[in-house]
Amino acid sequence: MLGIGILLIPGFMVLKSLSVPAWGALGFAAPISIIWLIAMGVLFGALGVHASLATMFLPLLLISIVFFVAVFVRKKLLITHEGSTNNDKAIQSYSRSRDEVIIIGLTIVISLVLGFAIFVKQLDGPDSFIQEYDNGWNLSLIRSYASTGIYSVFGPTVYPDADFIPPSGDINFYPATWHCLAALLTSTLNVSPALAANALNTVLSFVIFPLGMLALLFGLFKSNRRWLIFAPVLILAFQSFPWRLLEFGPLYSNLSSFAIAPAFIGSFIKLTEDKANLKDRFIFGGLSFVTLIDMTLMQTNAVFTCGVVLIPYCVARLWAISSTRVGKRRLGMLRVGAVAGFLLFVVAVWAFLYHATFMQPIVTFNWPSFLSKRQAVINILCCAISSDYVQPLLAVLIVAGMAFAIYSKRNRWLIVSYVIVAFQYYVCATSDGVLKHVLTGFWYTDSYRIAASMVFVGIPLACMGAYALFRVCAKVFDLISAKGHDGACVGASIAAGVLLIGLIYYPNFTISLQPVQTAFGMLEEKYTVANSTTVEIVLTSGERAFLQEVEEIVPDDAVILNQPYDGSAFAYGLYDMNVYYRYFGQNTGTDSETSRLLRLRVDEWESDPSVAQAIRDADVQYVLLLDEGDDSQESRRFLPTPVNKEGDFAGLENISEKDAPGFVEVLRDGDMVLYEIID
Repeated sequence: MLGIGILLIPGFMVLKSLSVPAWGALGFAAPISIIWLIAMGVLFGALGVHASLATMFLPLLLISIVFFVAVFVRKKLLITHEGSTNNDKAIQSYSRSRDEVIIIGLTIVISLVLGFAIFVKQLDGPDSFIQEYDNGWNLSLIRSYASTGIYSVFGPTVYPDADFIPPSGDINFYPATWHCLAALLTSTLNVSPALAANALNTVLSFVIFPLGMLALLFGLFKSNRRWLIFAPVLILAFQSFPWRLLEFGPLYSNLSSFAIAPAFIGSFIKLTEDKANLKDRFIFGGLSFVTLIDMTLMQTNAVFTCGVVLIPYCVARLWAISSTRVGKRRLGMLRVGAVAGFLLFVVAVWAFLYHATFMQPIVTFNWPSFLSKRQAVINILCCAISSDYVQPLLAVLIVAGMAFAIYSKRNRWLIVSYVIVAFQYYVCATSDGVLKHVLTGFWYTDSYRIAASMVFVGIPLACMGAYALFRVCAKVFDLISAKGHDGACVGASIAAGVLLIGLIYYPNFTISLQPVQTAFGMLEEKYTVANSTTVEIVLTSGERAFLQEVEEIVPDDAVILNQPYDGSAFAYGLYDMNVYYRYFGQNTGTDSETSRLLRLRVDEWESDPSVAQAIRDADVQYVLLLDEGDDSQESRRFLPTPVNKEGDFAGLENISEKDAPGFVEVLRDGDMVLYEIID
């Protein structure tokens, strides 16, 4: 509830004060709070002031309340002075507002129910977490922000108070807004980083994203509000987002930036509407700018996703240029010139950023191809782009939506956007080379991020398709029976919505003792296994208990040298332990000379002065191994990643194998051991 209040209340009050409809005030609210918290975090960080939720958030809340009350009182006074408004207009406005409230309410309720049933229910306790590569960094950075009270997104570090030389250098920029938000929850509620991460992800996935997507749909469909009748059911229908990003990676920063991406797309569309007045352009222009900054500081590739989605929209808007001052021929030339100029601008910006030095670590990163060309096409057609489980009903709705867009001559640019993103996925999944990096490099050539991008055009198409098919069925029903009534139509739409929920979200089941797996049943299984505290993955329950024993024995300021891939990379994030390696990937050759000496030759410290100096530089007093022994032992569990190469931590592994001098065993439980370095 705290997360919902932080992200929604101030922005909602500000936007409602500016006469933005309820759907827009809710859907576009989160970026306002986020940009404020980013700015306050940077300001307090630059001043070296330890901040809290009270000092960062309360000023915004007070400002929004004062603004809301002032505008409300002013409107009341104007109404009293000018008299009552036209009764017919009031009735029409009330009817429209009632329908909007119903759709908003249904969206929130259905999204939360689905989120809790499919995701939250599978968590093995509120502070369970996924033991994967990215989460070592995620939990450690949350712990760092929460423990210091410094929430600046610039220069994030997981060694905030270290009196030793860290194994890796400083990071000048990392999109750490998600981590700052989770850290604020951690420090305010005094909970673990894992619990705060789960809470924040739940709010972003099942409140902020659905509301933002609904606002985008309201903006797209404008006067065709009937196209929204199945939106509450379909907003979370794609397994590629937010569902897969809650498990793969896990890509929480991308999850957060994509959660507010609909707010940018929606506000940009409102900004460029023909009927938008100067006030609307100011409001939605400001919202577009604010959300753009937010996405840049949450996960920058969301900006590129929005750009790809909106390129066909911008072309459509430019082609719709009309003028009474020029002839048809000159108007045609004007349109062609405007579109050509815009596309050349897009290509120039794309090329500039692709070749920019600061983008090279991202655009040159390579995930190898994994599908045949034929299989990739099948996956796209069957909506199975983020897993092996097809969503045939969703595929039918999208095709129907495309047909309806062509027939109605509305929002046809969505088809082009969908095809572009589908082509990006095709290239990403089936090829390796320059074209793959040019088209998908801004997303780390990661097919899961590309697949997630498809929802922003897939959901509107599915909503249009569901409405079109429903209307066809309703007309058929009217032909074979008496004239339909509104009540019957409402009842039929409710029945159709319930049927959609069952067909799309139904979990795994059995028929004649034969298991049948569904897309969302598969997701439930993945969440259960990934978050289990009993399934022995990397950091086992026994190893967690051992870490807590170590925490009680070792002084708080003592540095513990560790092998991060045995699970101890999570020790700082989970238990605030002063371990040397606090996330995965610090052994890739870019670490410091001190780090290399320690991980490769710490067992030789008594005979090698350079290693002894490295121990003093890092202030290492203990060595922790959670999986000591040789590879034949079944109990040895290391994070499966090619980054952890054999011999990268030979110095730690040789302590017991060579019975190295200068190490005294302090605590042991099976293959888990804590050594103290004795001079």
